Amino acid sequence: MRWGLGVLALLWPLAAGAQSSFEEAARWCQRQDRAIALETAIAGCTWIIRSGQADARNLAFAFNNRGNRRADQGDLAGALADYNEAIRLSPGYGAALSNRGILRHEQGDRAGALADYNEAIRLNPANSEAFNLRGSLRSEQGDRAGALADYNEAIRIDPTNTAAFNNRGNLRREQGERAGALADYDNAIRLDPTDPYALANRGALRHRMGLAEGSRADIAAAIRVAGPRESVAYTVRAGVALMRNDNVSARRDVEEALRREPNSAFNLSLRAILRARQGDTAGARADAAEARRLVPAVDESIGVVFGLTLPR
Repeated sequence: MRWGLGVLALLWPLAAGAQSSFEEAARWCQRQDRAIALETAIAGCTWIIRSGQADARNLAFAFNNRGNRRADQGDLAGALADYNEAIRLSPGYGAALSNRGILRHEQGDRAGALADYNEAIRLNPANSEAFNLRGSLRSEQGDRAGALADYNEAIRIDPTNTAAFNNRGNLRREQGERAGALADYDNAIRLDPTDPYALANRGALRHRMGLAEGSRADIAAAIRVAGPRESVAYTVRAGVALMRNDNVSARRDVEEALRREPNSAFNLSLRAILRARQGDTAGARADAAEARRLVPAVDESIGVVFGLTLPR
């Protein structure tokens, strides 16, 4: 999740034509209508940035939103530059800090990501999503106690934070608390029945619990609602196929998962397992090493979620 907090206020006074243009650019930039193409949204933000009609606050919003859209396109360098400019213009802009933290986290800059999340929380101790994001980073680093504390705080602040319920469910699953994990996934799906992460994670857990029919239904639903760059549903279906020793189906889904998210430690881990089964020892070791570099605790996670062992 990337944030685009803040409404681009219409500046006054403006000539009628300029006012109309600003309103249209703001609508594009905020991309409130998902039918607006990413290129159009970027053009709207760029118009505001270049217009000379926006104050520092609105400029910061425009840079942050353009950063989001650039990140959606895979232009990570452009997104980072936009988040940096948004923060320079508005140092207390928590959404831009969180978004930069997400980007840094995705790029492997965990120290930078943690600094951004900490600053967002310092500026606003009621920032539920910043606690959730920090919890995800802490969990990845093996700090389960810190992660649980962050998820609990995120949910206390905002009991509708679907991502925090999903992430706490993942943590509880890793700790062997299947009933607690299932309850958290249920809550996430109750809050948002179209959340592909909660659906896929519940599907994986249900499979491990012997609830095959419910597992299939969850994974199918996750695939139906997944966005074009979200791989989790295919990742889980691939993992379930590997558990059933259905390497043909697993290969198809692993390839699709990696096409969507090529730098996912889970996706690389599943390909490593598949390659090892197919006798490609060198490829398996390379994928496993890269997965461990991205997420040092990935061996344990793969074991908990799928009962599979990553090759050495």
